[in-house]
Amino acid sequence: MLFRSRGFKQTDGKVSWQLNANMDIQAYLSEARNPDTDETRKLKNLALNWSDKVTKFNYTGYERHEDNPLSTLFANNVERLSLSHNFGRGGQLAFMDETVKFDGQTGTQPDWHKQYLAYETKVNEQTTVRTEQTRTSFENGDKEDINSNSVSTQLNKRVGVSLTNTKIDRNGDDRDETKRNYGFWVDLGNGLPMSYGYVRDRKSTRLNSSHA
Repeated sequence: MLFRSRGFKQTDGKVSWQLNANMDIQAYLSEARNPDTDETRKLKNLALNWSDKVTKFNYTGYERHEDNPLSTLFANNVERLSLSHNFGRGGQLAFMDETVKFDGQTGTQPDWHKQYLAYETKVNEQTTVRTEQTRTSFENGDKEDINSNSVSTQLNKRVGVSLTNTKIDRNGDDRDETKRNYGFWVDLGNGLPMSYGYVRDRKSTRLNSSHA
């Protein structure tokens, strides 16, 4: 139904395959063609998932193409690989690798490649530390590197505080950012939590609060 429009004849196919208790494959294919203009539109999506009690793995492949007889109008390819593992008392590790490509007359965005790595562990029963790194490189030479480090502590059964320091490095010194987020949360009881955040960076100071 994604490409359903006047003049197009469309065919869709979907596969859901549970190989075993730990692994499954999800696939989707859609193809549409306009017999008057010979324009074609194709969409492919593939997801492979594997998991057990401590490890999770996912591969996702996505392709979209829109063509006419003379050229490619738009093309977008995405490949994403993610892996996480729980080491128990040794903490939790997560990794993601993603490549995104564009092509065609309207696919003018630059291609990019992103890698993400995170590690979280408990210092004690009340305190958790987390570090995250994201590296993104673009086809046009731009880049964005993000380093974030957090510590959160539960002061008692209903109150906790957190501190997150984030540095963003881009091309050119004037585009870099440094942010520090101070926060705390309170359990008001009866399933009603409340959180409050104070974010300070080079250019501005922002206050954020939320409750649910």
